[in-house]
Amino acid sequence: MSVEDAVTYLENAVKTANSELDYISRELDKFDIEVLRRNIKVPVIFILDRMAQVKEEYEQLKCEILELEELERTVHQSLMVKAMNVQHRMIALHTKIKPHDQYGLH
Repeated sequence: MSVEDAVTYLENAVKTANSELDYISRELDKFDIEVLRRNIKVPVIFILDRMAQVKEEYEQLKCEILELEELERTVHQSLMVKAMNVQHRMIALHTKIKPHDQYGLH
């Protein structure tokens, strides 16, 4: 996977995670509003079921976040290696050019 692909994947995964968190938040808000609006006495089994759903979605998001963190580390390491390679090449080129500059050669 190239660095660009990893960054794109990372951005998409963050968008997906944010979208899922927004969805969970909206669903909980709708549930709270509906309960308050109707003054409903919600059966405990229903609440437990909803809590289980939220917990499952939370665990999925947690896994995605861990995956994103690992991708971030990989991308960071890859970029550091590439930056060091560029720096070494620049030093090598500078070393090759420098002796010629002393004699007025370009």
